[in-house]
Amino acid sequence: MSQRSSRAIPGAADFGIIDLIREVHITGVPRHISPNRHSDSRTDILRDMSVYRLNEGVVAVVYDDVSDSVKVCTKLEKANESLADWFLIFLESLSDAKTTESGPWKL
Repeated sequence: MSQRSSRAIPGAADFGIIDLIREVHITGVPRHISPNRHSDSRTDILRDMSVYRLNEGVVAVVYDDVSDSVKVCTKLEKANESLADWFLIFLESLSDAKTTESGPWKL
């Protein structure tokens, strides 16, 4: 089992999926592994994995490459930080306009 699993899931031995497959096979209790990075000469991905035992006793490993989602979330966080900075600058400019008490910016 572990030899076939390690071929099907590159880097399986590195993050303990083989032991988890055995555990789920014995207990029948589904398990989840939070996203973790796998890198080798061919690829660099983040995998979110779940392991289930089906009624027939077969263990299914379902994984999703969340690399792109994580990259987008990281860019979004940076954009939000930049937007917050610009918003503070805008508020400061409103405050400066208030002290002059002129024009449509009179508060």
